[in-house]
Amino acid sequence: MSIWTLHQYKTVIYDFIPKCDKPTQNKADQHFDWLRQLGDQLEMPVCKYLTDGLYELRPKSVRLLFYFELEKKKAFFVCTHKKSLPKKERNRLYKLAQKRRIEILLDEVTTNVIN
Repeated sequence: MSIWTLHQYKTVIYDFIPKCDKPTQNKADQHFDWLRQLGDQLEMPVCKYLTDGLYELRPKSVRLLFYFELEKKKAFFVCTHKKSLPKKERNRLYKLAQKRRIEILLDEVTTNVIN
């Protein structure tokens, strides 16, 4: 089994996770470990496919949006949010995630490895 590398758009994960309660932080760490080990084989209830190559990692009441770069065994986190959002706000975040994905693919933004 190969190990996946996790990256984040700028510091989106490092800015968001510390604001969560301790149980959510611990669950996020556990989910990151599983994603490193299982990559694109990770399934519900931990990981859910959304749309257009976009997935969400689901630790407790937060959602961490990401996509895979399969050839390089990488996952890029591009957006975060709380679990309960109105559909309009969720769609806005999906569009933002897609925009950030394009920025990453075009090397227009710095990504950082999630340790």
